[in-house]
Parts: sequence; structure tokens; C-alpha cells
Amino acid sequence: MARIRQIKPEFYLDDELAQCSRDASLLFPGLWMPADKIGKLADRPAKIRARLFPYDTDLGTEAVDSLISELEGHGFLLRRDGFIHITNWRRWQHASVLREHIPSSIRKRILSAGSCISCGSTERLTVDHKIPVSKGGSNEIQNLQCLCSTCNTQKSNRIIQATDRNEITQMR
Repeated sequence: MARIRQIKPEFYLDDELAQCSRDASLLFPGLWMPADKIGKLADRPAKIRARLFPYDTDLGTEAVDSLISELEGHGFLLRRDGFIHITNWRRWQHASVLREHIPSSIRKRILSAGSCISCGSTERLTVDHKIPVSKGGSNEIQNLQCLCSTCNTQKSNRIIQATDRNEITQMR
């Protein structure tokens, strides 16, 4: 479902956005409309192309996919698990976002791992967001992981790839 969004005047003066192509700069605010309240939308380039560029016959699905990758390369987006997450969502939009509660059944399922996935500790376990809520992450089970409170604090609101898990324990 498309939503009404606003573009701030300073949007066009953003130094990082100026490094993107004109089509990528046009696509970026267009992605805000189908995004949900935390800046997440389905990674479906054909549908995005149909919604945002219906009359641009010279712009195919592959080109839109390439523009999405360009925006990701500049840090505006993160593609993961079939979704596009708009990073720094609150910078671009001031949607009323209430942090949703993680249902106890999901919380128990994550904590049933029994140990921190970073350091292996079995004490003071917490549920952590792989993609932080502040960066567009959700409470879906695929975005949750078990960390001890120390590793969770060290990770803060950063996105740590699976190959970088020992980075958290090295910071101790």
C-alpha cells in the first residue's frame, strides 16, 4: 500500500545523494511510498519499476535493480532476506513509530538457543535485532538473535554480518 510521504528541502542538498546518478536519486524517495512505518519494503524490482516508473519504457527491471544496488552501495539501503531496508529512516521520514513488543513466544524461541552467538556465554542472555530497529529492522524472527548483555551492549545499533561476529568479542 502506497503512503503519502514528504521530501524535506535539504534532501536535494545531501552530499552523499549527490554522488548517486539522477535516476537513483529519483528512485530513492519513490521507495519511501511503498515502505512500511519502519522503512522496509519487499525487494521486488519489477513491481517497484511498475509503481514508480510506469511510463518510462527505457527503464527496465534490470536497470531498477541496478539503481537499488547503487543506493545500497552509497549506504541508503540494505538488501536482506528479500526486503529493502531504508537506512537512517528517521532522517528521511518522521513517521510515528512506536517500538513494537516482541511476543513472548518469539522471545522464548530465540533465547532457547541457550548461548550467545558471539561469545558463547550462557549468562544474561538477551534478544538482539540483527538490523537494529533504528535502522529499519523489524521484530520478525529472521531479524532476531541471542546475545549476552555484554555483546549486545558492545554491538549497540550496528549491523554485524555473520562473518564479523567475533568482532564483538574482540571489542571486549
